[in-house]
Amino acid sequence: MQIHQSAEDYLETILMLNQRMGRVRSIDVVNELGYTKASVSIAMKKLRENGYIAVDGEGNLTLLEPGREIAERIYSRHRLLTHFFVQLGVDEDVAAEDACKAEHILSEQTLEKIREYALLHDAEGNSMTVEALDTIIPELQKQGYKFVTVTELFKIKGIEPDMEKVYTNVLKKNMYN
Repeated sequence: MQIHQSAEDYLETILMLNQRMGRVRSIDVVNELGYTKASVSIAMKKLRENGYIAVDGEGNLTLLEPGREIAERIYSRHRLLTHFFVQLGVDEDVAAEDACKAEHILSEQTLEKIREYALLHDAEGNSMTVEALDTIIPELQKQGYKFVTVTELFKIKGIEPDMEKVYTNVLKKNMYN
């Protein structure tokens, strides 16, 4: 089933608000997106009728599995693109705004190349942020990478703990190899 960009935006917004606030109602979507109550009400009705969301008796919105999958895909794209644009030197607010537009239209192939570039740039520059790790670690885990702490790695390799300082910089440089 073809889903429009506006529906993807609504689903992504519900996901983001849920992560931020715990519970989401239509008025929260209105306030977040700046749309009219009538527009949001019509959109929520369509999303409910198409099986993307559920609305309980108190008006709380819940993403159903198909809606959650779309929302997480779009939000993942959004975070990746925002991070990539910031790496290029774009102001963070502008990067987030541009990511909102681009997240819907870029092909998987283009996104994969952006992801690879962003990973390489982060590894070379040691410029990892929490936001970057939130995007990058799940992507690497999908590719089969496993993550352990530096201390766990030294224990696995049989390296004495006092050597940690020596190897920390080496690990940062080679963390994606």
